[in-house]
Amino acid sequence: MKQKILKIIKDVAIIIFLIFFIAKPLIIDAYKVKDINMSNEIIKGDFVFVNKFIHGAKSIQYIPFTNVPLPYFSLPAFTEPDRGDLVVFKYPGDRDKLKPEKEEYLILRVIGLPGDIIEIIDKLVFVNGKKMVIPDGLKYMNNESYKKNIIDKNIFPKGMNWNKDNYGPLVVPSEGTVFEVNATNIEQWQIIINREYDKNVVSVLNKEVFIDGNKTNTYKVKNDYYFLMGDNRDDCKDSRFFGFVKREEIIGQPFLIFWSWDTDIPFSDIFDLIGSIRLGRIIKFID
Repeated sequence: MKQKILKIIKDVAIIIFLIFFIAKPLIIDAYKVKDINMSNEIIKGDFVFVNKFIHGAKSIQYIPFTNVPLPYFSLPAFTEPDRGDLVVFKYPGDRDKLKPEKEEYLILRVIGLPGDIIEIIDKLVFVNGKKMVIPDGLKYMNNESYKKNIIDKNIFPKGMNWNKDNYGPLVVPSEGTVFEVNATNIEQWQIIINREYDKNVVSVLNKEVFIDGNKTNTYKVKNDYYFLMGDNRDDCKDSRFFGFVKREEIIGQPFLIFWSWDTDIPFSDIFDLIGSIRLGRIIKFID
């Protein structure tokens, strides 16, 4: 009897191990929404399941809580991110930062694919010269647009005379694209180049551009990139401010809200927290 119980415990432990260390990184994962980027579709305090398999999941690289490496592999993508898709992605960092201060995951909508030309005219988004379909639940806090002559110094890329309502045109980089760099435009591309090298490699000396110590007037892009935006257009941290997102930074697609409550309420106020449970959002599939 004792051996039978021990065997059951062992079998359960193996199943838990397989789910947590294999299924979790490869197929499905759970994320807590911490921002207000997506208007009513996905709101702050939602807990969502994410399909990681669809865009090519990756195995864990180390035994948890250790630096012991594991055999690492990635699965081919079932499909690539497309315009209009909601995606979970690893935040690349603030516009002028090489890396984010902390690991953070966000949910935004794919607007631009590699090679696309993005332009925003009086809040309306155009992709390759065509007006993009307005997603359900799109929200503006202000119906008035910032005029073209109003410059937002926080806009991406650095140094452009744009704002969040009148923006671009801007080409989304694709792998293999070669573009000219010079002392005038290097400020726009500097953060992308540095991130591709994973270190600060761009410098300008006597109006000449150096990348990793080599003088050059061109740069060949190493990755495919995407341009992402939120549905809460006037109060959103998206590619208009932090820049492009590498393909490898896109984790997967959210497909189900499995829990939702007001995460601004501390656990010490447990009764208020329980009272904030949004029953209508629990087990809700995401379009």
